Amino acid sequence: MQLRLIAASDMVPFVDSLIAAQRIAGPQKRAGAVAFDDLSAGRELRLEYTTTTLPPKKFVMPPRERLFSFSRGDTLEVTAPAAPEPLVLFGVHPCDLAALQLLNRAMTDTHCDPNWAARWESLTIVGVDCMPDEWCFCASMGTCKPVAGFDLFLTDVGDDYVVQIGSDEGRALLEAHATVKDATGAEQALAEFEEQKLRSFSKSLTVEKKQLPLLFTKLQDSPVWEAQAKSCLACGTCNLACPTCFCFDVWDTMELNMREGSRSRRWDGCLLKDFAAVASGENFREESSGRFRHRYFRKFDYLPTRLEGLYCVGCARCSSRCWRTATTSAA
Repeated sequence: MQLRLIAASDMVPFVDSLIAAQRIAGPQKRAGAVAFDDLSAGRELRLEYTTTTLPPKKFVMPPRERLFSFSRGDTLEVTAPAAPEPLVLFGVHPCDLAALQLLNRAMTDTHCDPNWAARWESLTIVGVDCMPDEWCFCASMGTCKPVAGFDLFLTDVGDDYVVQIGSDEGRALLEAHATVKDATGAEQALAEFEEQKLRSFSKSLTVEKKQLPLLFTKLQDSPVWEAQAKSCLACGTCNLACPTCFCFDVWDTMELNMREGSRSRRWDGCLLKDFAAVASGENFREESSGRFRHRYFRKFDYLPTRLEGLYCVGCARCSSRCWRTATTSAA
């Protein structure tokens, strides 16, 4: 891995240069929280954040999107969406990098999703390291260090940022827009940062990550699901905040002339009551305990069996945003 240094004072000019060249999105202050949004100036960027309200997956899989439009004349004409413009996604944490890799695996596995693939191919990712908050347990999930999925990766080591170059695209971006220095002492600075980061975690799993799938095979009929579901509102917040959830609902819209229309999709959540309802009126998971159990089994059993890799990265957006967090210790 090639390393470079960028002075902390040169970070805003670096981002400003990127903004002048193409679309760039990153973490910003929004109503007392931090959210990923398009940047109009480098000073808007907040790299010191702990977590964002929603994960950056929304730039590759939007909460709502039109899949195609159609018109019916002598023949049926179907129009696909315009090709996405190139995007630099700046300031992505290691756990969210891992989540994006998992999502890409799911969305391109058996049937490649063309909308996802088009956005993924147009994406350049600049990651940034972080310190844990009081909720996250990404060290237990093996996602607290960047492994793959970035073009550049930044680590704040005081007066400088250590830059890891992960691709030719990242190197070209750096050469075109940043003022860099030789990486003297960078490896030592990275090692010290990672050591401090690992010491800072206050949450961890009581079992090893590799044991989780085996554990869940023994929990299919456990009373824990009924007990926990009693205080679950089934609001779906945890689904929507999760960086690895990718379920969606599809609907068609027709114009009044009944000759033109479109097909769209939006995020959906397996904890919502109607998620498993079908047209006949049957609901295959009407009880909240069944939906509660399904969510966990999807993360730690179903998807790992089919796609490999646990579909939880330890960001703890689910528990930190659950309404029970403010009232009980159950979340």
